[in-house]
Amino acid sequence: RLRVPDARLKNDLALIEDRFEALADYAEEASKKQKAGEALFSFLERMVKDGPAKRTLLDELGVDVRAKMMEWPSKLRVKAAMDSLLAASQKAGVVRKDIEARDVYAVLAGAAAAWDQSADPKAADRALRLVLDALRVHR
Repeated sequence: RLRVPDARLKNDLALIEDRFEALADYAEEASKKQKAGEALFSFLERMVKDGPAKRTLLDELGVDVRAKMMEWPSKLRVKAAMDSLLAASQKAGVVRKDIEARDVYAVLAGAAAAWDQSADPKAADRALRLVLDALRVHR
């Protein structure tokens, strides 16, 4: 892997942190303006669709910053927002009660991989919809 100059590393890390901040802001706004399930699903969709740009930056850096990212206040805000949206959606009866946040992250990883690797946007969107539908309460 290429050695990344310190200035570029700091710039790229700042860009990634800005993406987390924007995602956390989006979740907080969605929770105020949308119904519980709608807010969660729009947030999860945004997470998946925003992921490739963030992963591209991480791949280009050639360094492992994931462990450090877990401690960033912006990353903690994203996690807290997801936990809150999930709990509200479960309380509203929109999302299955047997789902935990770690389950959501696991299935989102699959949706994100489909989004990253698909040359067909419709196929990637179908994969995302399939994952989101698996979280829903079906009556």
